[in-house]
Amino acid sequence: MVLEKAIDYFSIKYIFVFLTIYFTFIPFLSDINLVTTITMFFVLLGFISFLYGYESDKYFKLDLKYEKNINLNIMLSIGYIFLLNDYVNGIENITSVKTIDDYTKSYFVENHDSLYLSILTLSLFYIKYFFYAILITKNKILFYLVFISQILLMFNDSTRLVALFPFIVFIIYGYYFGYIVVNLKRVILVLVSIPLLFVVLLLARGKTDGLNYFEIISNIIDNLSYERFIGMLKIALESFQSFKDLSLIVTENFVHIESGIIRIFFMPISRSVWEDKPDSISRLISREYNPSQYIDGGGTVATIYADAFINGHIVGLLLILFGFGVISKIIYNTMKKNTDINSYQKSMLVMFYSLFIFQFLYYFRGFLSEFSWKTILLILIFYSLYKLQYLNFNKKHTILKRTI
Repeated sequence: MVLEKAIDYFSIKYIFVFLTIYFTFIPFLSDINLVTTITMFFVLLGFISFLYGYESDKYFKLDLKYEKNINLNIMLSIGYIFLLNDYVNGIENITSVKTIDDYTKSYFVENHDSLYLSILTLSLFYIKYFFYAILITKNKILFYLVFISQILLMFNDSTRLVALFPFIVFIIYGYYFGYIVVNLKRVILVLVSIPLLFVVLLLARGKTDGLNYFEIISNIIDNLSYERFIGMLKIALESFQSFKDLSLIVTENFVHIESGIIRIFFMPISRSVWEDKPDSISRLISREYNPSQYIDGGGTVATIYADAFINGHIVGLLLILFGFGVISKIIYNTMKKNTDINSYQKSMLVMFYSLFIFQFLYYFRGFLSEFSWKTILLILIFYSLYKLQYLNFNKKHTILKRTI
């Protein structure tokens, strides 16, 4: 297990800086004018606020569990059951004809009572990954078996970030746990490959025509000319459109506090009960700047800077980015600074951090207000299972018998 790195490639701070450059600075350089300059001023304020909040040195300390993990064998068994089930489903997925979901609606977080089903589904997903954290602590072979099973399950998802989920989560986990070597050369190679990857994955969302996913990808690569690649590049990267929407939001003072962070408190209320419940921020942006997408049930995102701005103009921008920086640094510190713990505890922390980084990408895209509940749920699930694994049920049963 390796945690100390000369350069920590997956530090949240570095990820935040890279995403800010990618989604704001590069599009700004391609279209410098008064509107985009004003936008970059607000981006700079939010950027500094996040980094200031990220200076926090606080973290949650875990105590080393010297006693034997009473329920380890049970938890390992559950992990193996999850792994077997994922391989069955993964093989079925890889041999079936790809079906295209409505990608536009994938940005629509809430649809009447679907939120309740999403909470249940995501809870089971996080539970599975907690058990996987225990299982892959054993050795590198199990790590790669789990890694491959998740690729089989998600590789043909129409949402590109979901399709990349296994690579994001398990490369980060493997990096911190010493299973995967990440160096500057490999990082540069990945960054150079991103444009082509995003274009191919975007084109793969088209009609299937009865083809399986591998046939679709093969046809795309065979027919991908330089002209077509350049024509699709701006759309595939998404950063230019996001920056355009961000500029409109800032210069038009598009502020809707009722759809911001406070929305999380009444989010569980179904629209069947409260029909006029405020829309999410992504839906508001879509309604204002992309009506056709709004009518189709989708949403538009314009980075966390737009999300924070809509929450309360410059005050919302500063406070939310600062708070987001503090929370992100606490999570990072908790993973890095808990050194006097056993390998199972460390694995749980690293898996939690890897899952949070994936969620962090969504937050940066502009889903902070909608997806905050996902991080809260992640914390609750991992904390509860962490406590549960050290409960000595046999000891409690003995005490109960003596009392009787």
